[in-house]
Amino acid sequence: FTEGTEVVFSHTEWFADAGISIDAAGLTRKVGQNGVLGISLMSMGFGDIEITTTELPDGGLGTYSPQFINMGISYAQKFTENIHGGVNIKLVNQSLPDVSALGMCFDAGIQYVTGSEEQFKFGIALRNVGPPMRFSGDGLAFKVNIFNPNGEYTFTAEQRSNSFELPSQLNIGASYDILIPNQRLTLAGNFTSNSFTKDQIGVGAEWAYRELLMIRGGYVYENGGLTEADRTTIFTGVNLGATFEVPLGAGTFAVDYAYRQTTLMGGINSIGARLSF
Repeated sequence: FTEGTEVVFSHTEWFADAGISIDAAGLTRKVGQNGVLGISLMSMGFGDIEITTTELPDGGLGTYSPQFINMGISYAQKFTENIHGGVNIKLVNQSLPDVSALGMCFDAGIQYVTGSEEQFKFGIALRNVGPPMRFSGDGLAFKVNIFNPNGEYTFTAEQRSNSFELPSQLNIGASYDILIPNQRLTLAGNFTSNSFTKDQIGVGAEWAYRELLMIRGGYVYENGGLTEADRTTIFTGVNLGATFEVPLGAGTFAVDYAYRQTTLMGGINSIGARLSF
């Protein structure tokens, strides 16, 4: 739905005081009559972590910082007045100073829009679909001493790490807009099927005034997770958000805020900015 060019930035404090953050940026540009091309970058920061070894469990060897970076290129297309679809191809990199894993996956989705004022929307999206990843590097190598009648010699061997699957996900969602003069109330629901955790159901609503101020609230429930012992994820509970958007000549500027409740670790706070022109 980008009409010209849109630039977005966001910063997320992951788990309150854990010292973990996520910074993301994206750029979309309308191409042709019905297409939109986009690029995105996400970097996860863990701060400086003390290096420890078996001989020096208290550290003193300096620090290291893991690098988690995702880069993506996407294309969306308006096929008809009612049907829109898109695909996003992502390069996934996770690394330490001496070991890393590199992989590729894709997201894809399709949306159906109907109603006299396009007030009803239904969508399906797949995320993180791709081949397994595997870590490799000098950090998995070790020295071996061999003794034989001719003396001792040393050689380097390398351990093989197990491959791991990406956390693929299926989302099925729908929303309905209740339109009144100068205001909009959107009711939404979503079903999420996770590859490694239980399925989740989310419901929410957004109230908007003149499309300048938007306030959101929602709740996420994990299937079969009524008690903490039954849950496979901490991402359950209340979600809140707000957007303030102002017109700037031929474009708009918006500031977004979101809070995501977690059962442990103090929740997640995100703030972002969006410029359209």
